[in-house]
Amino acid sequence: MRKHLWLAAVPLVLAGAIAACGGDDTTSGNGTNAGADGGGPANDVEPVVVRTIERDGFSNGKLTDKTLDWFVGLSAIVTVDGVTKTIAGTVDRATGVGTIAGVPHVPFVLEMREGGENGAPLVIRRYPSSELRSVRLGPNYWRRGDTVAMTSDTRLALTIDAPQSFNDSSFWWLSPESQFARRMDWVDPTVWTSPNETNVPGKDATSATDWTAGGDALVQPYGADASGLPVAASGDHLFLLQNQWSTFAGPPETSNAWHNAELSSVVGMIAYTDETLANGTVNTLRGTLASPPTEKVSLDFRGSTFAAFRNLAKYPPGAYAAAEIAVTREVGPGPELFAATTIPSWALFSNGEPDGVRYDDPGDLAVTLDLPHLQLPNLREFVNTTYTWGVKVNTRAGEVLYTTASTVMHRKTSTTITSALELGPVQNLTVGDSPLGWDGQGVVQAGDLTVRFDAPALGTPEYYVVKASLLRPRKDYEGDTSYGVAYITTRETSAVIPADVLRPGSMYFVSVAAVRDGSDFAEPTVVKSEDAVSTSIFSPPFVVQ
Repeated sequence: MRKHLWLAAVPLVLAGAIAACGGDDTTSGNGTNAGADGGGPANDVEPVVVRTIERDGFSNGKLTDKTLDWFVGLSAIVTVDGVTKTIAGTVDRATGVGTIAGVPHVPFVLEMREGGENGAPLVIRRYPSSELRSVRLGPNYWRRGDTVAMTSDTRLALTIDAPQSFNDSSFWWLSPESQFARRMDWVDPTVWTSPNETNVPGKDATSATDWTAGGDALVQPYGADASGLPVAASGDHLFLLQNQWSTFAGPPETSNAWHNAELSSVVGMIAYTDETLANGTVNTLRGTLASPPTEKVSLDFRGSTFAAFRNLAKYPPGAYAAAEIAVTREVGPGPELFAATTIPSWALFSNGEPDGVRYDDPGDLAVTLDLPHLQLPNLREFVNTTYTWGVKVNTRAGEVLYTTASTVMHRKTSTTITSALELGPVQNLTVGDSPLGWDGQGVVQAGDLTVRFDAPALGTPEYYVVKASLLRPRKDYEGDTSYGVAYITTRETSAVIPADVLRPGSMYFVSVAAVRDGSDFAEPTVVKSEDAVSTSIFSPPFVVQ
């Protein structure tokens, strides 16, 4: 199996968390407030109503509440006359609406808490708000509002011809209107087969008959309850896309990282106009995968600009880096972007990681390639460039952990793609009161933890996201070694991480992202710009004691 799998819609939510946005939910959802938008005196109090929203974007634009029941706490943090207090709220599990009573008419910080049960880490999220009395989170999805979620007893099957063979391929079932996405990954059946798969085609096969998958053999990018089954009578389109990995050899003058790169691209597709998927049964797609249309794309990746920043961050010797350039599809009206599909036309990854080797610097790359150009309805094409850097840490217990951060740039697509660092990072990042080193021996005292930094020297961010991550041992090569426990969105150059999310004896690191994406926290959108960028920097790890 290849190391890279399309599991997360990284480019859309640049801050790493759902953005909190104010607005009145009785509007059509594009920026007007119908009344109670604040402005009263500080001693005038009213409830704040908090909702998450799902938008019926492909018919009448209806907004509906989604449950907030994953939160274990909801509150407003307010400061009046120099005194800061926290006002706790409640969540109506039946309606999915949260209410915080008695909030003064002053700007406040919305705090949400989740997890913490059965030994799981407690996670907090904080967002600056305004004096608005109605706060929307999301919207989470952009799709038809009458879809039926696919249950675990539903199975998907393929009886198809694949002229490019099944080797190193993933097969995507995609319906933009119902936001349906499932992925079947091909693995040589002589090596491994999921108990929830049957009739997996063999190596070098170019056809499959009743290759059937269900349960954990299907990847669900939006989660089990977020993808609605497509219905032809409702105008849903359904596509089957074959995404295949190949080796990319960069031009002779490029760095080693690009000579060991990998290209993931759509090599086959079928469009269906009359297919309806039924719940609780086996759904079979048939046909022959045809080559997609292509276009010439000129890439100008200026890796030296990212590497120069990485050096200024004073990361230790052995810090590694990797780059990714991809074209993905996203939905949303006008400049507002609501959800990213996780299906690219193509994606180019530096550092193919042969035998686990990581190169220090994916340098400059200038090349023109013939790449797939998909024509999919209700989806807009965007270029996303990600440059990620990390440091391997050996802990006191001899564990190997990884701290990582990245720059993510999000662009409206063009056949000429130029990528260079243009925002951030923040400067002079400090965590707590004592300097931290890269030897894995850093310690901070239990209690509230203050994070301080200076504004970037390059570019002007609109806000920052301070994130604290719990570090865990890497159990296998694919394993995730960090878990976010605090996400604090702020316009200030400091933030306080609450003591109760930091467990004594555990190891953490802090990252700070400088973000420019058009968000003003007063509109019901996550990203409001077709030209968004986020650049993170991270601290050395530390143990809480």
